[in-house]
Amino acid sequence: MKHFVLLAFFFVFTGCASPPKRSAAQRWDDERAALQRAHPVTPEIQETRDKLVQEYRTLLTELFPSFNEIGVRVFPNAYGMEWAQLMAEHSMFTPYTFDIGPAGPAVKRWIAEHYTELQRARITTVGLGFGNATYYTGIKPPSPPEL
Repeated sequence: MKHFVLLAFFFVFTGCASPPKRSAAQRWDDERAALQRAHPVTPEIQETRDKLVQEYRTLLTELFPSFNEIGVRVFPNAYGMEWAQLMAEHSMFTPYTFDIGPAGPAVKRWIAEHYTELQRARITTVGLGFGNATYYTGIKPPSPPEL
């Protein structure tokens, strides 16, 4: 026991004992927290996002009048909530919704008309989906900053 205490004392105070390494998830959380501190979501950004949600919902309701209650909301992307995705959800949306019919061209026109607002709101992707399936238009307005 005496030898163990002496060895522990030696390793701790000579610097041989290194602190435990941080996991990849902890490092990723730290990077996200740094991004969130550097680029907070201001009330103006939130107001612009709310306006875009309403306008996107109106567009999709006009395109799909037979679909009840199309849900539109802002989701965080891989960089966290400060850089977000504008997504519409409905059980009838499929991977082909943008390819077949008027939805794809209409959403692309809407994105072109609202491009500066999307940038101001830090929306990186606009799309639709249902459940775990998400289908994007392929539009990426702003690009997130580097750390």
